[in-house]
Amino acid sequence: IFLMQINEDYNYKNADHVISMLPYAKQHMISHGLLPEKFNYIPNGYEKEKRKVRSQIPKSLRVVLDKIKSKGNKIIGYAGYHSTQNALMCLIRAAEIAKGEKIHFILIGNGPEKGDLKEYVKNKSLDNVSFFPPVTKDIVQDVLSEFDYLYFGFVGSKIYEHGIAPNKLLDYLMSGKPILQSGRTPNNIVKDADVGESVEPDDPKKIYHSLKKIMEYDKDRLQEIRISSKTYVKKHHNFEVLAKRFISIISNG
Repeated sequence: IFLMQINEDYNYKNADHVISMLPYAKQHMISHGLLPEKFNYIPNGYEKEKRKVRSQIPKSLRVVLDKIKSKGNKIIGYAGYHSTQNALMCLIRAAEIAKGEKIHFILIGNGPEKGDLKEYVKNKSLDNVSFFPPVTKDIVQDVLSEFDYLYFGFVGSKIYEHGIAPNKLLDYLMSGKPILQSGRTPNNIVKDADVGESVEPDDPKKIYHSLKKIMEYDKDRLQEIRISSKTYVKKHHNFEVLAKRFISIISNG
């Protein structure tokens, strides 16, 4: 760690430019030797998957989705890595609070915490939570379109003080679905784009109450989110715009 810090400081002091996907990393880098004018922020970009052959949603998932919807339930979904950093146990505990209500929780993906999550659901006899393996990138949007709401979470930690740059959130935004975010970060995209609800990290009760609030959105609010979420991505995460910004930075060195 000591040697890595020496290397980091050396690079900040000697680089012509530093480009970060974290908008609030500037002060950290300055404190380690970077001149303020050398810092540049460029976020992740989004590019729609171009498909020659259209894949299908897995049959096992399709059957469960149809069954849930036939009972009049709403679905809150998560698609991504299953680790402690993603605050999925908080989501499961919110599902425990919502047991018996017309809401079902679907988690898609793999990761080191998945076994613990499934064990918790089994021990608590939560029939409102379902797990599925990862889906291919080309059908992510198809799967997200089947959900009513989307969950994005991360635990309370100092590592998020400089901001976040999650690709998953861009996929969520392009789906046009309301997003429930659990976590604390200075660049709160869900709040900035006005596409859902944000709560403090590590609090299942707040997740549950915010989910109930989202479920009360009327048709006008849902339509507003469908439009504003995609507009936000096209405005702030368009690859052509970001590429031009990148080229401009490295051309002025």
